[in-house]
Order: sequence, then C-alpha cells, then structure tokens
Amino acid sequence: MSYVFFDTETTGLDPRFDQIIQFAAIKTDDEFAEIDRINIRCRVQPHVIPSATALAINQTSIARCFDQSLPSHCEMMTVLKATLEAWSPAVFCGWNSISFDEEFLRFGFYQSLQPSYLTSRFGNARLDILKIAQAAYAFRPQSLHVPVNHKGHGTFSLDPLSRANGYEPAHAHDALSDVQTTIHLAKILKKNAPAVWSQAVRFSKKASVEEFLSAGEVCILTESFKGKTYQYPVVQIGVDPSYSSLLVVADVTKGYSKFSDLTDDEKLDWLGASPQPIRKVKANASPMLMPVEEIDSFRDLAVDFLLDAAQELSANESLCRDLTSTFLDRIDHEFKNEFVEQQLYDNFADRKTEQQWLDFHQAPWENRWEIVKNMHDARYRKLGVRLIFEHSPSSLPTQTQKMMTEFVATKISGAGLDNPPWRTIPKATADFVEARAQEVYSDQANIFDEYDIYLSGLSGE
Repeated sequence: MSYVFFDTETTGLDPRFDQIIQFAAIKTDDEFAEIDRINIRCRVQPHVIPSATALAINQTSIARCFDQSLPSHCEMMTVLKATLEAWSPAVFCGWNSISFDEEFLRFGFYQSLQPSYLTSRFGNARLDILKIAQAAYAFRPQSLHVPVNHKGHGTFSLDPLSRANGYEPAHAHDALSDVQTTIHLAKILKKNAPAVWSQAVRFSKKASVEEFLSAGEVCILTESFKGKTYQYPVVQIGVDPSYSSLLVVADVTKGYSKFSDLTDDEKLDWLGASPQPIRKVKANASPMLMPVEEIDSFRDLAVDFLLDAAQELSANESLCRDLTSTFLDRIDHEFKNEFVEQQLYDNFADRKTEQQWLDFHQAPWENRWEIVKNMHDARYRKLGVRLIFEHSPSSLPTQTQKMMTEFVATKISGAGLDNPPWRTIPKATADFVEARAQEVYSDQANIFDEYDIYLSGLSGE
C-alpha cells in the first residue's frame, strides 16, 4: 500500500473563493519511506484577493503571490492532476485534510475544468491523520503526548503537537514542512496505537464503511468540534435517499421509546438537543469508527449493554424510519448556490463533459473558446471563459472580453453586490487591519507594508 501525504497553503479559508498557492506531497510506501515528492507554487488568479492573515501565517509576500514566473493556478492544477493520477492507487493523507485541504483540491480542480474527485477514484482512499490522532489519544492516551494550550486544554495543532512528540518542524506553515511533520506523527500513531491506525485504514474506503455500518454493527464514532474531541456509541438506522454516502446513525445510549408519541414539532426539538442523539456519517469522508470489539467498555458502560441497545433499536424498523426521516427534515439538502464557484456539488459531471475538459486542456489557448462555448453545462462555460480570459484574453470575442473585464472589477470591488461571500476590497481591508494589530504577527511588518501598497493599488488610491 502506498500513502500520499499532502498539504496546501492558501489565500484564505474558503475553498470556493480562495485558492491554493502552494501544494506539497510526498508519496511513501507502507512503512512511510519516501518514494517521490512534489512541491509546487502558483500565482494568484486575477479575481482573487488574498487574505492578509493567510499571507502572514504562510509568510508569503504579495510579490510572490503575483510572481509571473510561477505557473498559473490552472497550470498548477493540471500538473497536480497528472502527478496524483500517476501516483494512484494510494491512500491520500493529511492533517485536517478532509475538511480543508481536500476541499481546496476539489474546488481547485473544479474551477480548472479537471475531475474533482481524484482522491476518491482510481482505487484511491482517504485518511485524516488529525482524526486518527484524536481517536488514538481518546482510546490510548499513552500513545501520544498532547500539549496543553493557554486555556489549559489539550491541543492537536500540528506544530505544538509534533514538538511535544520529539519532532521540530523545519518551517511552520510551509506545505512541504507540514507534510514531513505529518509523516512523523503518522509513524508514531501506527506504532503506538496500531488498532486505531488499522481501523482508520480500513474505513478509509467508502465501501468498507457502508458494509460495516449496514450490518447493524455498533461502534464508537470519534468527532471533533472547535478543537475538542467527542465520542458516541452509534448504530446505523438509515440512509439519505438523495445522497447515498450520507448514513444516519443513532447514539445507542439515548432513550427512543417515546419518540413516536411526540408531535412533529416536538420530534424536531428533541433531535435538536445537544449532544444530538441522531448524527450523520459521510461514508466517503473516512469517518473515525472503532468497533466495540476493540474496547473493554465505554464510559463505564459494558460492551454487552451497547450491543443489546443497538440490537433493540435496529430491530424497531418503524422507529428507525421515523427517526431517519425526521432527522433528514432538519438538514438542508437543497443546493441554493448563487455563484458558480459554489456549485461543485450541485451536479456531477457526465462523461461528455469530462471529454470536453480533456479537449479543452489539449487544445492551444487560442482554440479553447470554440470548445467552451459548446459546453452544455453552464457552470463549465463560465469557468472556461474565466480561464481563457486569464491566459489568452484576445482569444475571446470582443464583447466577452469586455464582460470579463467588468466581472474582475466587480468581483474585486464588490460594487453593486449585497454582501458577496468572497473577499472584496472592503473585506480585505478589514482583515488587514485586524491582522496587523495582532501581536502574533508582529514580525511580519514587511509583508503587511507590501500588502498595504497592494490594497491601495486595487482601490486606485
């Protein structure tokens, strides 16, 4: 089995409207010996304003963001597609990667007219080493040294955690350095918490999660929220009919005997209690599940009690249907995404569209307009025009060039838009003022001075 450990540095926190500016990955064998690596940077797209906070964290200057000797974002994503496909099949790993880096990778591919789900296809699987660390510490506290932050809480932030476990990162918040740090922690986890590691690898594949939970097996689900780790003994009670990878599970320690007697409003209120008795598990997001056979007890509850409670709940099919349908009523399944950047998950691309992407990337820039204008999916027509405008604007019709010039100006200024969800000049200015005032970034004066000049140029001052 091969692993691909990867990390990104980005212009901000929103994968829909920010972008990757550095991507690094190391491919290893099963024992984490390096096989290959990639470390690539790109320049910022014309319609994206990077966050001053992000640049201070990444220690990236504006000059580097817009260095024309670097590949464009689209060119970088094309290289990444080729590299990661060549490295497949593998288990793709990172630190908080599934909720952060994976999303940037998916939206980056989407907005570059590339297949978005590369790490889930071609026999690939996904792991989040942060999830494994949290579960390992919960089940085997001696497996990991977890430092305490200024609030007196254990912290799973990558840099302090690695130092507490005998590793000094080369450069904090550099993608390649963070990859190397993650590999070091993976080695510790695999050695010191082998049962947790093996279960994480097992459930890195969607099919394994679905097969295990659909059998009615009770297990311990480990999740985190705002840096804190929570665990629940759960059993599957249903599936979202509109999204088959979303499995509905119930906490078996809760009492459900009177649920069906409640009114509809009372049911919704009851399910909204904290902690929630009913939860969702994304089978394709490497959930951290531990079979009860791997534990002796759970918070003084015997394993036999958990098994009996799960069997009793699973056997009540009408109650499971009632709980599932009410729970699904509480979560919004409708994609109401106004802007094309947000619309990755609205629909899956068909084979015809994927062939058009291939044709697009194989053609010279001056010929790509003919391909884009014939795309039947409006999302990719819009995104394709943006890519052509960035790389070969003269290839577009005059009216389209004018439209795109206006688009970039409006996107940056936000003029005439009611609180757009991306970073405009006013939002970037507010972020800049806040970042510069924080003592933690006091050594980033040069970056802030350069950013101030950049903002003034955008504003026309």
